[in-house]
This record gives sequence, C-alpha cells and structure tokens, in this order.
Amino acid sequence: MAETKAETLDELSEKLRSQLLLIDGKPSDKLARRRTLEALLKVVEAAPVPTEAGNAPSDSPAPEPALPITEVVQCLSDPSERCRELAVSVLSAWLARLTDRRPLWPPLVAALRQRLAAPQPQPAEPSEEVRLQLVRLAGQLVDSDGAQLAPYLDHLVAILAVALADPSPDLKTAACQATGRLARSLPRHFHLQSASLVTPLLRNLAHQRWRVREPCVRALGDVVQFGDNSTVRDAVSHMAQRMFDQVPQVRLAVTEVAGRWLVELPDRYSFFAKILPLLLTSGGAPSGTERGSGRPSLLTRLLQLSGHASPPGWPWLIYSLVLYLVLTATAALSVLEKVLHGFALRQKGRRPFAVAFETSLFGAPHALMWLSLTATLCCSRRRLWAVLQEARRLLADAAVFPSHGTSARRVRYQETALAATVLLLAIISLIAFGVQMNLLQACTLSTNRCVFKLPLIITIVAFFVSFCMIPIKLTLLGCLLSGGYRTVNAKLKSMAGDGRLVDGMALRHLRRYYRRLSRCFADGVGAMNAELSLSMFTGTLCQIIFYLFLLASLNNGELMKQLPVVSVLLVTTLMTLLPPCLVGQRLLDRTSVTRDLLLELDSREPDVVHEVAQFSGTVRRDLDKTAHLSFYRLELSTVLSITSTILTYVIVLVQFYVTEQGLLDPPGPLPELRNATRQLDG
Repeated sequence: MAETKAETLDELSEKLRSQLLLIDGKPSDKLARRRTLEALLKVVEAAPVPTEAGNAPSDSPAPEPALPITEVVQCLSDPSERCRELAVSVLSAWLARLTDRRPLWPPLVAALRQRLAAPQPQPAEPSEEVRLQLVRLAGQLVDSDGAQLAPYLDHLVAILAVALADPSPDLKTAACQATGRLARSLPRHFHLQSASLVTPLLRNLAHQRWRVREPCVRALGDVVQFGDNSTVRDAVSHMAQRMFDQVPQVRLAVTEVAGRWLVELPDRYSFFAKILPLLLTSGGAPSGTERGSGRPSLLTRLLQLSGHASPPGWPWLIYSLVLYLVLTATAALSVLEKVLHGFALRQKGRRPFAVAFETSLFGAPHALMWLSLTATLCCSRRRLWAVLQEARRLLADAAVFPSHGTSARRVRYQETALAATVLLLAIISLIAFGVQMNLLQACTLSTNRCVFKLPLIITIVAFFVSFCMIPIKLTLLGCLLSGGYRTVNAKLKSMAGDGRLVDGMALRHLRRYYRRLSRCFADGVGAMNAELSLSMFTGTLCQIIFYLFLLASLNNGELMKQLPVVSVLLVTTLMTLLPPCLVGQRLLDRTSVTRDLLLELDSREPDVVHEVAQFSGTVRRDLDKTAHLSFYRLELSTVLSITSTILTYVIVLVQFYVTEQGLLDPPGPLPELRNATRQLDG
C-alpha cells in the first residue's frame, strides 16, 4: 500500500513539476494545477501520522515517500488564490506527518518571509485568509521544531512582527499564540530578537476585541520573561491599564502573567516595585458585575427608578414607558387645571396679565417639565446609562495614577450627597404640595378626600422629583469625571515637580486617558442636550415667576400663605440653573489647571515635545467647546447673567406697577416704593 502511494506521489510530483515549468513561459492551466494539488493533498492526508515518540506506526515500516517540496513551496506564489490555499494545506499536512523535517526548514521559512514579511509597503500575499493560513503554518513549525530553529530566529521574528501589525483580528490572535510558543521554545536565543516584538504587542493590548487582547497579554508575558529586561517598564505600564479591562479573561491573564514574572522573571527582584502593584490591583479590581449593573449605588437605583438612565432590555423599556405615561397624565392634569382656572378668571373680568400671573403663565412650567421628560425618554435614557458606565470605568482606570484613592473616596461621598439631595427634594416637595392642597385638612374632614388627594400629591411629587433628576444626573457625571481630571492634574504636577526629563510613554498614556475623559463628558452632554436646554429654560421661567410671586406676596401680606408655591419655585430655579453651570465651571477649572501644568513640563526630548503639543491642542479645544450647550454655556457667569437680566426687568416692572396702580389684582400698594417714586418725581 505504501509503495502504491509512493508511486502515486511520484506521478503527482512529476505532473506538478511539468505544470510549474510553464508558468514563466506560456501560461499554464490553473485548473490543472489546482487538481494536481488537490490530488496531492489527498495522498498526503492518507499517509500515517507518526506517534508521540516520533516514529512511524509498526504497520507502516516503509520509508516515507519524498514530497516535491520545492514545487509545492513555489505554489505559494501561484497567481490563483485557491492554488495557494491548497499549497499551504499540503505543507501543513506533510509537516504533521514527517519525522525528519529538517529538509523542509530552509525553503519553507524563506517562502513564509517572502510572502508575509518582504520589505515592501504591502505584504506579497494579498489574501487575508491565505495570510492566516501561513501564520498558522509558521506556528505549526514552531510547535514541532521550535527548539532547533535558532538559525532561523530572525526570519521567524520578522514574520511574526509583521503578522502582529496585520489588521485582521484572527491573524493577530494566531501571531500572538505563535510568538509565545517561539519565546518558550528558544529561551537562550530569543532575547537577541525580542525587542522587535514588544512594540506591536503593546499596540495590540488596546485592541477592541478581547480575543486579541487576552492572547496578546500572555504573549507579552513570554516575550518579556525570555527577552530583554529593559522592556519590563513599558510592559508593566500597559499591563496596568488592562487590569481594569471589562472582560474578566483579560484581567485573569494579566494576573497570571504578573504572578509568573514574580517567580520566574530573570532579575525579578529589581522589578518587584513595578510588578507587585499589578497583583495588588488584581486583588481589589472590580469585576464586571460590580462595575456594571451587578451592585449599583443608591443614586444609580434612583436614576433607574425615575426612568432617567437604565440598561438596555425590554423590562426597563416597558417600565420607563409606564412611568412616562403616569407622569404625562399628571402634567396634563396640572396644565389643564391652570388653563381652566385662567378662563374662569377671565370670565370674572380679571386683566390678562393678572390671570397669567396667578396661573403661572397658564401652566407653562409644567408643560416645559413634561417636554424635558419626553426628551429624556426619547434621547438620553440608554445613552446616558452607557456614558455613566464609561465614566465609572474611567474612574477605576485611574488606579494606575497617583492620588486615585483620594479621588475615589471623594466621588463616593459626592454620590452619597446627591442621593441624599434627591430624598430631601422628595420630602420638601411632599410637604409643599401637601400644604398647598390642604392635605391635612382634607384628611381631618373626610377619609375619602384624603384617599383621593394623597395619590394625586404623590404623583405630583414624583413628577417634580423626576424633573429635578435631570441636573442631578449631569452632576453625577461631572463628579465621576472630575475625579479623573483631578488625577490627571496630580500626575502632571508630579512630572513637572520632579525636575527630571518627562517620560514620553507615560505622557502618552496620560494624554489618551484625558482624551477619554473629554470624550465621555462630550457624549454625556450630547445625550442630554435637549432635556438640559429645556430644563434650564424652565428654570429661567420659574425664576421670573418666583420674583413676581414674592413681590405680590410681600405686597399683599400673604407671604406665609404663598410660601409653598414660592419655595417650590425657588427650588426649581436653583436645581435647574445652578448644578449644570457648577459642573461645567468645575471641569473648565480643571482643564485650565491642566493647560498650565503642561506649560511647566520639561519637554526637551523630541517625542515629549510632540506629545505635549498634542496634549495642549486637546486641552485648548476642550476649553473652547466643553461647556457649550445649545442655548447656554455651562458656566457660573451664565447664572449671573440670567439672574441680573431678570432682576433688571423686575425692577422696571415694580416701578411701572408703583406708578400705575391696579395692574395686579388685588392692587394693594407698596408704600415705601410708592413714596420714594413720588419723591423722585417731585
């Protein structure tokens, strides 16, 4: 049987050789070459596979037939992609069945380098699938004879370095696996060529697919362990960022690599100070559920219950829709009651200005609140949830920088204070609306009235608190990101104060982290653009009504009677205008500090000059665009401008009211202002 196979193989070899001779001269039939390679593959696959000891099975004592290696390797450059695929398959199958593979090494390694790592802009192999097969063939060669491939180490390293930079994720994964096996197979020689593999591996650590990041972490561990110790510093800084990867498999790989370095890395005692923090961080790194939706904080639960930020899924969507319908009905009843009350006052002969004043502009604030909540449901509910999760990941990633512990504790305290603010708002609004609607008196007179009014007051309170959650969730985002900005400034301050040359790699990591912070805040403001603009406009309108109510109450001597309405208007004004502007002002201040610290860096190295220039450009752009909203700029000067404008017109209105009695009903005079005006007129 073996003799028949050998004869068949000889015939196929001769046929393939004759077909290849025609390639440079007259074009041969690619279909004939494909059929010859297919038949050759069937013959090779039918050959027995050696045992683990490397010997042929006892029932096949015949010598191994000779494969036309030169001709098959020449087919790796065939114009037909299918022929190239078949040639790789033939070589892979034959490599698995040979006991003496040394004659195959020189032509195979040379062909692999020519197809994958030739010195040209694009690889000689245009097909991504064939490149993947070639890299896997190189990995198979390393698996079978890695310990004897020292003379070909530079060729294999060049092949893997190019493969690691390939855009294909599958090819990157195969190259990472082959790199790790090559480093373990040649521990005595690998350090001579290891430096050229570190840079492409470090770039792949931030790949978007975790199935690339995980083998890349393990390959980097092998390259550093069996390579040059000078790469440990760069590798540790990149691995520290992967310690907060979203995927647990990547974090586990970092932990295992760091533990192996502590035990097996040559000269490991010199690097304990850098490797130990990796293991300490792995013990306290939050898991995916803790950082996600597994154990949300109290404020996160309140955001979910109010429908302002919820994870994807039908249950949360249905809950948000039901809550929105309830709040819509509440807003409709409030606006309808104001409009009907206004028509009733007009029928009694009241002036239009007085009617608009007593009905709070016919319920316009309630209508604007409802529009804000509509924008929340339609535009920002799911987007803001993703932004908040990214902000929490950024805060966790700051653990690789100094002062992270202080920032994290401060953010936890601020988040607790925001949750307490929400509960305090609910209590204040419940008391105010209860007093305004005479809940205590109704419950004293009749149980039925109490049962009717209590749910109505609760829904109104829920509507008011849900509206006030809009600035609160922006404040939460600002608190999370402010910790990251504070961490960046602390790191820059330490760089500027050391008196040493700045590390370009560390500055690059810091710039990328800052860019993620900036993008996260921009995404959050973009998601909340409509509802924030509407809520701030509502706050401006409530501020106008607040001053008018306050003046009318002082004029009539009914301040205590109107105190619930005045307090609700004041709280609405403060909540909608002050927190967003405070958040924007705080981030602008942090960004200004970042700009000043960048100017203090000692940037004499060319790479540091380039990084500082890019960093400064990003900071300048943020100073111009970070606090921009559609019709507002999130700064404290905006609050001052709105308040001063409203007060100016209120003073003009009061003067007009004093000189023209009866504009507001009831028309009781303001004696002091009236006398002062008469004296000025006299």
